[in-house]
Amino acid sequence: MVAAAGNDSSELGTDTNAGQRPAAPAVAQTVITAGGSNSGEAMYASSNYGARIDVFAPGSRVPGAAIVDANGQPSDSAITPAPAVAGTSASAAYVSGVAAVYLHDHPSGTASLPKIVKQVIMGNANICTHESIDDHTCTKVNNRHPEVGTADRLLFSSLMPVPANPIDNQRFFVWQHYVDFLRGYPNETGLDFWTRNIAGGNTINGGLVGGCGLNRFDVNVNNPPCTHDWRINTSLAFWVNVHPELFTTSYGLTSGNNSQFVKLCYSIYLKFNDADQRDPNGFGYWKGVLDSYGDPASPTGVRVLIDSFLNSTGPGIPPGPPGYRVLFGAS
Repeated sequence: MVAAAGNDSSELGTDTNAGQRPAAPAVAQTVITAGGSNSGEAMYASSNYGARIDVFAPGSRVPGAAIVDANGQPSDSAITPAPAVAGTSASAAYVSGVAAVYLHDHPSGTASLPKIVKQVIMGNANICTHESIDDHTCTKVNNRHPEVGTADRLLFSSLMPVPANPIDNQRFFVWQHYVDFLRGYPNETGLDFWTRNIAGGNTINGGLVGGCGLNRFDVNVNNPPCTHDWRINTSLAFWVNVHPELFTTSYGLTSGNNSQFVKLCYSIYLKFNDADQRDPNGFGYWKGVLDSYGDPASPTGVRVLIDSFLNSTGPGIPPGPPGYRVLFGAS
C-alpha cells in the first residue's frame, strides 16, 4: 500500500506530545509513505516530513486531468484550462506507478510481498554519493527537515527492472544487511558506500578500493565471480562491525567460536534462533563444514560459510528453515 504523507507542513509521526502529526495509514510500518517534492529540488512547501517519510516524489504542479466538453474545455468552470495537481496525493500516485512496474515483473510469491516492494522502492531511490553527502555538495530534496530524520530519498524508476529475486539487486542486498545486522534502515551515506563496495568501488586515500568497475547505478548487474566475491566481503564487513569478538585480524574466527558463528548465521541470515537445539542435523552439518577449515576456522572457512548461507536456496526440511534466498523470492 502507498499512502500520502499529508499536506500540513508538519512532522509525521505518532507522538502527539512531541508535536507530531498523527496520520493513518501513512504512519503504518507496512505502508510506503510518499512525501512531496517540487521541480526546484526541494520539498513541496505543504508536505509533511519526518522519519516516517519513505520516499519523496513530485507533489507540485503535477499535470492533472479534467472532464472536458465538446470544445476541449473543462466542463467545470471551477477548473482552469490547464489543470495541475498539488499535494502528496499526487506524490503517492507516482510511487504507486513505480510499484506497479515492479509488481508487473513480480506478480506473486515472496518477491511481491508489501515489505519487499517497499524495500525495493526505498532502496533504489535516487540518492547522493557518499562523498558528496560528506562534503555537503549534494542534496536531492532540500528543506526536508533532516534534523528530525527525514531521509534524502527521491523516487527513481530507472533502476527497473529489478532481478527476479530482488536480493540480486545490490542496493536491496546492502539494505537487507542493515536490517539483519543493525536492525534498522541505512542512511544514504552507508547505502551508497556499501553498494559501491560491491559494484563500482570507493575512492579511499586516493585509491580505488573494492567494487567491480560498474557504474554506481548498475545495481542489477551480477558479474561473477567479482560481484559474488564482493558481496561476501561486504557481508563480512558487517559481521566484523557487529561481532568483532569473533574474528582475528585476518578475519578467521577466534578460539572456541565455531559453534557460535554457525548459530549466528542461522539467526542473522535465516531468522532462526537456537539452531543447535531446533535443527540439530542441519546445525551439525554446517558445524562440520566450518570445522573442516580448522577450529578455530580459518578466513577461508568463514567466507565459505557466509557464501553458503547467502546463496542457500532450499525450501527447508522441517525442523530446519528455508534458505536465505527463499526469504526474498524465487531462488
